[in-house]
Amino acid sequence: MASSRIIYYTNKTYTDGSHPICLRLTFDRKHSYITLASVKPEQWDERNKQVIGHANARRINNKIKLKDAEADDLILEYDTGKSGLTRELIIGKLKGNKRSETLTDYINDYIKELEDKTQFNDASSKGSMRNEIIKFNRNNPDIRFQVITPSWLRKFHIYLKQEGKSERTIYNYMNMIRSLYNRAISDGVVNRELYPFDTYKLVMPESEKIGLDQDEVDKIIKAELKDQPTNAWELAKWTWLLSLAFGGARVSDVLMMKWSDFKNDRYYYVMGKNNKPVSLPIPDLARKALEFFGQYRERSNGFVVPELAKADFKDAKDVKRKIKNANRWYNRQLQRIAEAVGIDKTVSMHIARHTFGNLTGDKISPQLLQMIYRHSDIRTTMNYQQHWMNQEKLDEAIKAVVDF
Repeated sequence: MASSRIIYYTNKTYTDGSHPICLRLTFDRKHSYITLASVKPEQWDERNKQVIGHANARRINNKIKLKDAEADDLILEYDTGKSGLTRELIIGKLKGNKRSETLTDYINDYIKELEDKTQFNDASSKGSMRNEIIKFNRNNPDIRFQVITPSWLRKFHIYLKQEGKSERTIYNYMNMIRSLYNRAISDGVVNRELYPFDTYKLVMPESEKIGLDQDEVDKIIKAELKDQPTNAWELAKWTWLLSLAFGGARVSDVLMMKWSDFKNDRYYYVMGKNNKPVSLPIPDLARKALEFFGQYRERSNGFVVPELAKADFKDAKDVKRKIKNANRWYNRQLQRIAEAVGIDKTVSMHIARHTFGNLTGDKISPQLLQMIYRHSDIRTTMNYQQHWMNQEKLDEAIKAVVDF
């Protein structure tokens, strides 16, 4: 149970001899005090709980009445046990603190954090998720945490499915909501007893990783694309092959690649995703790609691939935006190339990473693959690479043990 009361707090005295008028809140026999004003003893009417003989008596008394009534309403709601209100949230409201209270507030705070860390792609993605959640909530951004029940989550799951979202994308939505719900519990915005993810179990779906096989890669390498009206297809083709040649390097790392990164017949760079240094030999496929990009060298501002030649590197948002736009453009060209050479798979810049894994299979030890992929944990490498393990060798290994 909780309660509130207006008190004249004589245990504290200010330098002018006055004492504070406080709203005392009690939760489970623990008191919290919110100071509303301060007056001298002769200016306080204890019986009627009001100020007298003070120049601002009317204004102070109105404030006392309003806060007392507001506290009564909040505590009545709190005592129902179904409001989602917490001690901290009630105190914050009565103090007039502006704080995040809804899921939308928390998503906005999260987006701001990502932007402060210059993670603009992630921030943009979370902004899209926020807009979809608000749309589901009938375009109402006031999504209080206590309304997020297992039933709400199931309905939202169905809604996302109907909107054409994949199970992995739906998982990402739910995982963000779960993370922010946990943060709201820590902040005292919602009670732990209302936590919906004890009932709505969140399980990451298995993602299907499809890479090109050797024949399909050969089709792209041998494709004669120079009869196209622009050099767009050739540019996309060799950018993709450059990524493949260096272990399926991420598109951001390929676009940030500079001619000065190539020294002593090796390629040196720092992986953008985790800031890990990488040193790789230059395979023949990469040499062919570099030979193609040589035609842009004088006007590419030091970059191998010319897309970031005009980027403003004093503006992190501009760089991220240009990388994102370039990735979209390359993906469109790559899909057109795939259709032109008879590949019926989706081809994108990211597929270069899956293609490297597919071509590798079990030819390279997990320890070496971990170094190529720059995974922090070898278990990540093992889980990633298991999609392309040689099934015949697995069958032979089983038979060698139990075929008797």
